[in-house]
Amino acid sequence: MRLSEGTKSTKTKPQKFIKSGSGYKLQRHMREALSKKLGAETTTIQTSATLRSLEHKLPNGSAKTFLAETLDCFEAGANRATIVMAWILTANHLFDYIFKHKLAEFNAVLAKNTDKRVKVTAITQRDDFSDIPEGKFIEFCRSAGVISNDVRKILDQKLGTRNTSAHPSGVKITRSKVIDFVEDLVENVVLKYSI
Repeated sequence: MRLSEGTKSTKTKPQKFIKSGSGYKLQRHMREALSKKLGAETTTIQTSATLRSLEHKLPNGSAKTFLAETLDCFEAGANRATIVMAWILTANHLFDYIFKHKLAEFNAVLAKNTDKRVKVTAITQRDDFSDIPEGKFIEFCRSAGVISNDVRKILDQKLGTRNTSAHPSGVKITRSKVIDFVEDLVENVVLKYSI
C-alpha cells in the first residue's frame, strides 16, 4: 500500500495517515491503536494512577486541589507545566509550614542575612516570602532547621530542574523525569512537613 492511499477516507476504512509538511504522520485513532498494541497506553494509565495516589495522602484543602491540577497537566502531556506546578505546590507548602511552625527560627536566620538580593529582613505576612530568591530561601530553611540537609539537596536539585523547565531551551523533559520530580517533592517535602 502506498502512503497516499492511507490518507483517503471511505465509509468502511477510516483515514490512517495525514499529510504533514514534507511527509506523513499517523491519524490519532491509528496512534491510539498502535499504543494499545505496544502497551504504551497501559503504562501511561498506570503512571497516572501512581501519581494520582499521592492525592489521597494529602488532607482536603488547597494543596490537594493544587496537586490535582498539577497531575491534570501531567496527564495532558504538559511535562514542563507539571514541573513548574509541582515546584509551586512545594514552595507554597513550605511557606505555610514556616508561617505556622517555624517563623521565629526562620526570621532569626533572615535577620542575619547580608545578601542584597533579599529584600526583606523579617517575614510578617505570607507575601514577604516572594522577596527572597528561591535558592536563598532553601538556604535559609536549612540554616533555620526547617528542613534537613538531605531535603535541602533534593530542593536544590529540583530547583535546577524547575529552572530548566520554566525557560525556553532545547532540553527534552521526559515523563520519567516528571514522575521523579513530582513523587520526590510530594513524598519528601509536602508529606514530610505536615501543616
